[in-house]
Amino acid sequence: MTTILREHRLALPADLALLIKAFITLEGLGRGLDPDFHMAEEALPCCARLVRARYKPKVLAKRAWNSVRRLLEITEQLPHDISRLLRNARHGRLNIGIEINSLRRVGDQLDRAANRLSLSLIIAR
Repeated sequence: MTTILREHRLALPADLALLIKAFITLEGLGRGLDPDFHMAEEALPCCARLVRARYKPKVLAKRAWNSVRRLLEITEQLPHDISRLLRNARHGRLNIGIEINSLRRVGDQLDRAANRLSLSLIIAR
């Protein structure tokens, strides 16, 4: 499985990878205790119950209603937000913040390197 993922340059989400690892570990443990044990057969009824519970029409309708409600709240607030944005832009108070985690990490590494270099120069004198 990992070979296929690597060949197609796909990433497996960490939580799914851990779930698969736990599944394989339990399969090995179960087979060590009982050679006829099959984890998939044991897990299938539980998984089926979970899927049925998650996709019940009542549950889907509730999730859809919550999404519609959130969308209506956003739509209601949108004209006010656009108005405030345009007003700030007219007064030259438009701020745009972009945070890139990798740049922050590089900046932290440069800061540590500069501190070490400074300390080295002080010690060398």
